Order: sequence, then structure tokens, then C-alpha cells
Amino acid sequence: MITIVGKAVSRGAAFGKIRFLGKQENSGQAVSVGTDDPCAEWDRFSAAGKAAVLQLKRLEEQAAASAGKSAAEMFQVQQALVCDPYFCSQVKDNIFGHGMAAANAVTAAAEAFGQLLAQTGDDRFSSRREDLSDAAKRICGILGGNAEDSDIPEETDACIICADDLSPAQTALLDKKKTLAFVTRKGSAYSHTAILARSMEIPAIVGTGGSLLEKYDGCFAAVDAFDGRLIISPDGISIGVINEKLREHLERKQLERALIGKENITADGRRIEILANAACAEDVELAVRNDAGGIGLFRSEFLFMERDSLPGEEEQFCIYKEAAQRLCGKPLVIRAADLGADKVCGLLGGEQEENPALGKRGIRLLLERTDIFAVQLRAVLRASAYGNVSVMFPMVTSLWELKRAKSLLFQLKEELAAQRVPFDKNIPVGIMIETPAAAITSDILAQQADFFSIGTNDLTQYVLAADRSNHRLDGYDSGRHKAVMRLIGFTAENAKKSGIPCCICGELAADGEVTAELIRMGAGRLSVPPADVLTIRKAVREANITERYDYKNENKTYRFRS
Repeated sequence: MITIVGKAVSRGAAFGKIRFLGKQENSGQAVSVGTDDPCAEWDRFSAAGKAAVLQLKRLEEQAAASAGKSAAEMFQVQQALVCDPYFCSQVKDNIFGHGMAAANAVTAAAEAFGQLLAQTGDDRFSSRREDLSDAAKRICGILGGNAEDSDIPEETDACIICADDLSPAQTALLDKKKTLAFVTRKGSAYSHTAILARSMEIPAIVGTGGSLLEKYDGCFAAVDAFDGRLIISPDGISIGVINEKLREHLERKQLERALIGKENITADGRRIEILANAACAEDVELAVRNDAGGIGLFRSEFLFMERDSLPGEEEQFCIYKEAAQRLCGKPLVIRAADLGADKVCGLLGGEQEENPALGKRGIRLLLERTDIFAVQLRAVLRASAYGNVSVMFPMVTSLWELKRAKSLLFQLKEELAAQRVPFDKNIPVGIMIETPAAAITSDILAQQADFFSIGTNDLTQYVLAADRSNHRLDGYDSGRHKAVMRLIGFTAENAKKSGIPCCICGELAADGEVTAELIRMGAGRLSVPPADVLTIRKAVREANITERYDYKNENKTYRFRS
């Protein structure tokens, strides 16, 4: 039995034989030509471009049918890039001016165009380089004789697809009836391929690296796309464990069908808001499908990671605006970028810290880098004109931090007003309660905040002095610890006294076994992963809250989770 570990990007499980796809090579021939036949090469490119557009249109239709409208949009973008005047003029110049073959001309033009997009300063365009690369490979494939849409060989039997990587087009063309799951060496959780996998509900693991070998082709394997494991020749125990996870997953699916449209009301009539956490547009879409009451935590820091340039105001504005409009008036709480600690953004530079979790992160970093902070706040303010938008500051420990952040926000409001840019002048401003300092002084912070959101993951880490990323401390980092629960209760009580809402987010919010206790403490909002919305709705509807939770005299013993 061999276990290969990667990153689970689309939850599920599967058992079957592996079908390994070799690395997809560019089939376009890169041969130079003389000056006598550039017209022929241009004609070849023109024909290939038209064929590529037709393929992309078919892909758009297939993706819309199998994965939804948002998934199909990437193929609309690629169609536009194939026909882009600048791209085509670069190809023409490479053919006629530099004597390149059509395939070489396309590759060189795509590289030049990609560099230009990155240098514009408008991150809406620089983020399209992945689409441009895919479109260019498609044209080169056609020039090399691959005139078919499908890059995936047809399978007679269902199998687990393994590959070096899968393009969005390859993923969209997967036959869901015959694709049990897919596993790749490369890839990230926020690539187009991962997004498509989630939309198509295909279990998927990416980023396994070199441990995924072609010699496993034909082997029986188990995919655990809950914990990100591919097990070659699994034993009976492993199969049983994965089957149990799958059973719970399928029960959750049935739960979704039964509870969509139901209200979040406890057995004794108390109404609770159940919101969802999100990090991208696809998470927002999933939250809407799962009937969430809005987005209680939009983790904007993921817009800053794994990229070559910082996201600009226009790019961020478009993302926040789209999310606000998709929610149709439901709340969208955007947390300012919580960078630092485990969420590293190499573009920020700075000295390496011995203990980043206790270093320059969250609001501390933002107040130091007001250039980045101001750009983001302007984008949030502009988006607030299109929906029910709030802004929230991360890792606040002192009142002066909140006041400085609000002062910058007020300054930006004045600038936008002078420029006659629409925004919500009364946009709610909240803070994350993630440190013992913030919880203990929550009565003071409540005087300047419009709402609280208790981040139980970091709060637990700091209260219990247990590094949340250290697996050797499993069992020591339980949010159910009395010290953590008491600080949650204390914070919720201060919020109630000040007349502001208190939300619980983090893993504890999605723990159905403590849902009733959190509500008794005074939490009127819970923000959970989109897939857990209906699970927590069930827990809320079954909760019987007869009296307020007394966190000071609480005498229940909660077991640690190992």
C-alpha cells in the first residue's frame, strides 16, 4: 500500500483503476520558414484561429451544461483572446517580420502579450495570462494536426484520471459518468481546473508532485479527496475509513436537498443567521446554491497570493461588486487582507520573522502598508454601492488600531465623495476577535465597532499557546476548551450590551455538537464553509435554547478532538 499526499480541491471519494495520461506535449511544429511562404503560414494561423474559436464555443456550451454559467465564462475569455487585435498583429509581425512558422509565431506572441498584460498595472488583465496560455496551446495543437476538441482519450470503463496536469478544457471535457476522480502532480486550489472540478462535483486532488508515477497506470487505487490522499492498492481498513467518510458526505448531500429553503429557527423559536465563508467567486456561488444567508467572511487575502503582482483597485472592485450583486441584497462581509503568518505574500517583501504568527500580520501589516490597505478599502467602498457590503479588520488587539483604520477609511470616503464615486456612506465596520487581548477588551472595542466576528481558529491558537499548523499538537488546540468558550461568551455578552451583532466563524462555528452552546452564549450569526451551511442549519433547527448560556459557571466537560 502506497499513500500519495496532495491537496484536496474538490471533496469526495472514489475507488477504481488508474488511467495515467502522459504529459501533454505541444503538437504544433516549431520550424522556421523562409521569406517565400509567410503568406501560407499566415493563412495556416488564420484557419487555426477560426477552428480554435469553434472549439472554444463548443467547450463553452459543454462547460455551461456540466458546470454552470460561471465555469463557461473562461472559454468566452479565450475566444476573445484568440481574436484580440494586438495578439493577432504580433503573430503577423512574427511571421512576416521574423520569418517564423505559425506555431512559433503564436507561442512568441502569447509570451509577449502575457508580459504586456502583467505590466499594465490593471490586474483584471494580468490575471488572464492563464487563459491566454491555454488559448495559444489550443491554436498550436490545431496547427500540429490535432483538430479535435477532446484531449482526453475515451474510456470504456470508469477510472481515476492521473496526469501531470489538466487544462481547464480537458477538465470540462471529462465524462462525469466515467471519471471517478482525478489526481495531478501540479495545480492549486484556485486554478481554473480546481474550480471546474468543484463545479462538476468530481473528486479531485492536485499538487502531489513527483510521487505520482506513471508506473501506477492500471493499479487499483482509492481517492480520499477529503484529506487529499491517493492510496495505491489500499487495504481493507483504508477502504473502510474512506467509505465512512463517503457515507457521511452522501448523507450531507441528502440533507442539502431536504433543508434548502427552510428557516434557521431553533426548536424554541430563536432565529439565527447562517452565513458562509468564501475566498473566491466560486465559493460565493456555492454558498448561494446551499441557501446561505450571505457571506459572513470573504477572505480577501487569497487575492494576493500565488501571483506575480499585487491586485489593483479595479480588479478587487470587480470581484467584490460581482459577489455583492450575486448575493442580491444578502450580507457580504469583506475582511481586509489578513496577510502574514501562514498566509504569505511574497510580493510584500520584508524581513523573515522567527515566529510569524506573533509578528507583523493582519491589521499591523496593513497599517504599515497603507498603500495596499488604501487600494483595497477604495475597492470595497466602491463595491458597497452594489449590495449589502460590510468591511472587517483582522487581528485587532488595541483600540488605537481600530481608530487608525477607521480614520483611513473616513479619508477615502471623502476622496470618493469629492470624485462623485458612489458608495455606501454608512458601510458597517467590524473587527475580528482573534486574540485574548481583543476578547478581554471587547467592551471597549465595541464602542468603535459596528459588529464582531470571533475567529475561533486563531483565538484558540493564542489562548492555548498551541500552533494550529503543528500536527504534533492535535488534541491541544480544541476550540471547545473552557478558556476559549469563556472568552467567546464574554465577547458575545459585551456585544449584546453594546447592541452590536456577534458572529462566530472558524472551525468551531461548523461544529454541530456545540451549536446550541454558541447560541446560548449570544451568537446570533454563524459563518461556516459553504458545504456546511445546511449541516449547521440542521443543528440550529434541533437546538432547544431554554436559557442563556452561563459561560462563567459552565461545568460541562468537552472532549478534545484528536
